[in-house]
Amino acid sequence: VNGLCVEVPQEEPTWKCDCKAGFHCISGCDTITEPHKCAQDETTTTTSTTTTTTTTLHACEDGSHGCDTVNGLCVEVPQEEPTWKCDCKAGFHCISGCDTITEPHKCAQDETTTTTSTTTTTTTT
Repeated sequence: VNGLCVEVPQEEPTWKCDCKAGFHCISGCDTITEPHKCAQDETTTTTSTTTTTTTTLHACEDGSHGCDTVNGLCVEVPQEEPTWKCDCKAGFHCISGCDTITEPHKCAQDETTTTTSTTTTTTTT
């Protein structure tokens, strides 16, 4: 079925057994005039798959949060929606945008009050 007879006029005998293209001889291969049994060649197919992974950064990591970037900070709160909130760094307080946790906050440094007491002692002799 997959073998064929090939004419070779310049040789004696003037024909030989062979296999069709894509097939190879598996029996009867010792002499050119013996009927050949042919089997299909194994082909190797290489399939290449490209996987692209896109990572979406958290708002606190990609800078899209809008929190005060100088005196404020973005805090991740994964169990809530949205998963972040604006806050102020230690020693700072919110002066605008304080109404909602995701509204851009503006933070100002806390005022510190220093109390100094002076004791004067007068001695009379």
